[in-house]
Amino acid sequence: MAKRDRSVKEPTKKQTALNRRERELQRRVLLGVGITGALVVILLATGLLQQLVLIPNSPVASANGVKITTDRYQARVKYERALLVNQLAQYQQIQEQLDPGGTNNFFGSQIQQLEQQLSSPETLALSVLDNMIDETLIRQEAAKRGLSVDPADLHKEVQKNFGYEPDATPTPIMTPATITSTQVVTTSAGVTGTQVVSVTVTPAPTATPYTETEYQRVYKETLDNIKQSSGVTEAEFRALTESRLLRTKLQEAVTEDMSPTEEQIKARHILVSVADTATDDEKKAADEKIKAALARLKNGELFDAVAKEVSDDSTAANGGDLGWFGRGRMVAEFEDAAFKLEVGQFSDIVTSQFGYHIIMVTEKDPARALDESALGAKKDQAFEEFLTKLRDESTIERTWNTSKIPPTPIGG
Repeated sequence: MAKRDRSVKEPTKKQTALNRRERELQRRVLLGVGITGALVVILLATGLLQQLVLIPNSPVASANGVKITTDRYQARVKYERALLVNQLAQYQQIQEQLDPGGTNNFFGSQIQQLEQQLSSPETLALSVLDNMIDETLIRQEAAKRGLSVDPADLHKEVQKNFGYEPDATPTPIMTPATITSTQVVTTSAGVTGTQVVSVTVTPAPTATPYTETEYQRVYKETLDNIKQSSGVTEAEFRALTESRLLRTKLQEAVTEDMSPTEEQIKARHILVSVADTATDDEKKAADEKIKAALARLKNGELFDAVAKEVSDDSTAANGGDLGWFGRGRMVAEFEDAAFKLEVGQFSDIVTSQFGYHIIMVTEKDPARALDESALGAKKDQAFEEFLTKLRDESTIERTWNTSKIPPTPIGG
C-alpha cells in the first residue's frame, strides 16, 4: 500500500469551517445577482409591455362601450396636425404668388386662423377627440337606421378626393382651383349668418392628363407619407372618407322631412350702440338718444329717415333695412320683439348686448321659400341639434389627459 504524502497538510477544522462559510457567501452572492438580474429583466419587460402594449391599447374615451384607443387617437392627432401644416403652407405660397403685399384679407384671415389652431396643441387634440367620438356615434346611429356606404361609392369618393374622376370628362392634372371660406358673421343687430369668400387660383396650364396610372402613383405616395408621418393606415384613411359619407347620409335621413319654407319677416331697425366698457355718462347719453329717436317716430317721422340719421348700425345708409330673416337669426331679445309686431308697427325700446334698438316690421310671410343656401344652413343647424341630443343620450366616458397628446414635431 502506498504511503501517504506527509508533505501535503490536511486543512484544520478552522480552515474547513472558513472555506465552508466562503463557499456559502459566494453562493448567496451569485443567488442575489441572479435574482437582481431577473428583477431587472422583469422590470424591463414590464416597461416594454406598458409602453408597447398597455398604453397604446388603453382608451382615451369610449362611446356606448366602443373604445377609442390611445395609439389610434394619437395617430389621428398627428394626421390632423399635418393637414393643418400643409394647408398653412399652401395658403402662404398662394399669398406669396398672388398677394405679396398682404392686402387681401381672405388670405390673411385664413393664415391667421390656421396658425392659431397649430399654436394650441391641447385645443387641437381635444377637437380631434370630439370628432372621433362623434364619428363613433354616427356609425352606431347609421347602423340602427340601416344606413351604410356602398364600397363602390366609397371608392369613387376616394378617387374624387385625389382629383381623379374616370367617369367625368378628362381634365389636366393642374386645373383652376377655387379656395372658399365660409365664415360666421354677426352684425350689431344680432344677425348671424354665413359669408362665403372665394378666391380662384389658376396655375400654369398643362396638357398632361390625369390617368389611372398617375392616380395610383399619387395615391400610394400620399398614403405612404401619411403612414410614415402619423401612423394612420390606409384602412383608417378610407374609414375617414366613409365617416364623412355616413354623416351626409345620416343628415339627409334626419332632415328629409324638413320644410323648404319658414315664417319670415322683413324689418328695419335703429341701433344706438352701447359698449361693454361704456361709462355711466355714455350709457345715459345713449339712453337719451334712443328715447329721442322713439319720440320722433311717434310724432310721425319716417322710420328710414330717422334710421339714416340716428342709427349706429351698418344698415343705417339703407334706412336700417335688415331684409328678410327667420327665427334663430337674431339675438333672443331682438327676435322676440320683432316677431310680435304687426306689419307697419314699430316697437318700444329693446335692449340687447349690442345696445338699444327700435324695430319696425315692413312685411310678413308665414311660409317664405328658402333658397338653397338658407335651406342648407337650416338643415346643418337641425343636424347639429340632433347630434347634441345624441351625445346627451349616449354613454360617453373620457379618460383623456394631456399626457395623451403626441409630441409636436420640431418645426411643426
